[in-house]
Amino acid sequence: MKGGASVSRWNWTPHQKWIHDAIRIKIKEKASWTDMPEKLRQLYPKDRFTVEMVRAAVRASEEYKALHNGKVVYQDKRQPTEQDIADYFETLKDMNDAVMRLEKKQTKITIALEETKPFGIAFWGDWHVGAKGADHRRLDEDAELIADTDGLYVIGMGDYKDNASALVHPQATHDSIATTDLQDEVVIYVWKKETGKTLVLIRGCHEDWDEKNANEDFVQKVCDAIGAANLWHGGVITINAGNAEYKIAARHKYKNESSINTTNAQRNFMNDVADCDMYVLAHRHYYDLQQLKRRGRDVIYARSGSYKLYDEHGQKIAGYEAIYGVPVVICFPDRKEMVPVKSLATAASMLEMLRK
Repeated sequence: MKGGASVSRWNWTPHQKWIHDAIRIKIKEKASWTDMPEKLRQLYPKDRFTVEMVRAAVRASEEYKALHNGKVVYQDKRQPTEQDIADYFETLKDMNDAVMRLEKKQTKITIALEETKPFGIAFWGDWHVGAKGADHRRLDEDAELIADTDGLYVIGMGDYKDNASALVHPQATHDSIATTDLQDEVVIYVWKKETGKTLVLIRGCHEDWDEKNANEDFVQKVCDAIGAANLWHGGVITINAGNAEYKIAARHKYKNESSINTTNAQRNFMNDVADCDMYVLAHRHYYDLQQLKRRGRDVIYARSGSYKLYDEHGQKIAGYEAIYGVPVVICFPDRKEMVPVKSLATAASMLEMLRK
């Protein structure tokens, strides 16, 4: 042994140099006990080392005891360093940036309409395609009317498919007359008729079941098919046309619903999202459209109706029947003026005359 006598099994002292090298190799390099003798022989080629003598010497050191206080000694325990955590955190930041660059959902959007003539915004939702009792014929007729009406645009208000799920509402599946995959196909087929007319789509409760069950955003699939924007659960839409700007706060549903005051949710919506011109909801399956003065300006409260007229749930809770309706607001690009129209057919006729 360098600078000393030959080493036997127990012939060592804490002052011998090889012990300090053994401690370093074990603690710093994290070598295994079986590799230790060979690593030491590379430093001390004239000396003889065994696993037992090396292990006994290292375990007796204060450095090793400080790391392994107690009787349990892990031979290969994984122990990430603080730098490992820091590196992972930087990777996590980069990963989130990359993921968010792929995200398409949003809660605010600004749209420029190249319109010089009056135009209409139809609020269309609660189709419930595939449900027993849904008026699919009227839905198709309305889709054709919207497609054929020049200057009429659409904001989708959610619940386009019934999407009854045994994982969410098992009893609701009894009222389905189409499988969920075929409901998807029909909904996309109907929306494709409105390509170029549909500004944004909002997710409804029934589309949200896809998110809960399978982390799937069906609304995004529709948006990709027709080029519309995905407004997620709702938000603020700013429409710039000519000299006028119109702001619409729209969601499928909102808090503080009231069975007595039918626009209570819109009023609370306005309290939370101020300075919009229209506050529009859906969800409750009844139609509503009001124009009133709020905070010194004309404001429209609206709620789109439903095509699901025959409804087991509504009848059970209060003999409740849905009320059909597609509210339309006619807007003017040369001045800030809104004309609410309760009938989709009437709005189409008005636009035809106004745009001549």
